[in-house]
Amino acid sequence: MFTLVPLSFFEPAAAHKALAEVARIDEGAKVSYKKIPAYHAALVYTVSGSANSLPEIYYVLQYLPQIKDGVKILCSWTDGELSMAIARGERLLLANSFKAQDFTTALYFILLALKSLELNSEAICIHFRQQLNAADENTLYSYFKAVKFTI
Repeated sequence: MFTLVPLSFFEPAAAHKALAEVARIDEGAKVSYKKIPAYHAALVYTVSGSANSLPEIYYVLQYLPQIKDGVKILCSWTDGELSMAIARGERLLLANSFKAQDFTTALYFILLALKSLELNSEAICIHFRQQLNAADENTLYSYFKAVKFTI
């Protein structure tokens, strides 16, 4: 679990409190943070297990500014979780993760996010952080102008 906090409001000592205000944190869970300068935000997240591993959304947010499209959408679908970020220019519109055990569910969340932001998927190139199987890639071409992979 994670949240983004604008850097102008972020205090490292209050990272746990910032996350606890938007999500239920298991007792004893470790909370950490990483600054995302491109979006003037801090990613506050729970650390899974003993490793200080970053959530997948961190990598999505790190790569998103490198996409040169006007409206950019970058997704990662791994281990039954869809991590997605959408931006218009340098303005981040959405960064979230969803449980998605199958690709149909992942696609549902992608299209729902675009609809809620009133964006036309047919005019957008969607980017994924990993290669998809041919059937899933072909499904995306039914909805998007183009599909690219940033492996």
